[in-house]
Formats: sequence, C-alpha cells, structure tokens
Amino acid sequence: MKIKPRFVELKVPLLTGDETLMTVGEWLVTVGDPVEIDQDLVELIFDDETFRLPSPLDGVLVAIETETGLMVEPGQVLAILEMY
Repeated sequence: MKIKPRFVELKVPLLTGDETLMTVGEWLVTVGDPVEIDQDLVELIFDDETFRLPSPLDGVLVAIETETGLMVEPGQVLAILEMY
C-alpha cells in the first residue's frame, strides 16, 4: 500500500500576543528546497524586530504563499511543506 505525502501549512504564529500585522521579511529557502526540523525558513518583522520562523518538520518546501514585503496576520498561511 502506497502512503500519500502529507502536506502541512506553515502559518504566521502569534509571537507576543500583541501583534496584529507583521511584514514578511526575507525567505531563507526557495521552493523545492529540502528543509529540516527547526531550520529557519522565513523572517517576520514586527515592531522593528525580526523573528525567524523555523520549520516544524523534515520535508520539502513545495509552495510559498506570501511574498517578501507583504503584511500578514497570525494564522495566515505563509507556505506549504511536504513531510518526508
């Protein structure tokens, strides 16, 4: 029996509890790149501070849903990962 790949949405987290909007900074990986758990994937900027969002799993980045410079809010999908 073949097991289908599992896809996971990488969402904007609630970092401090106060933020409503953040800016997407630099993407540190590109579509098709393999990623490891805890590897930094993207920068999020809030209140002049930059936070790096790590991968929650080992897998491959299959899609980027938000571009650098866009405003995003907690819960919004940033990217899609395929789990190994």
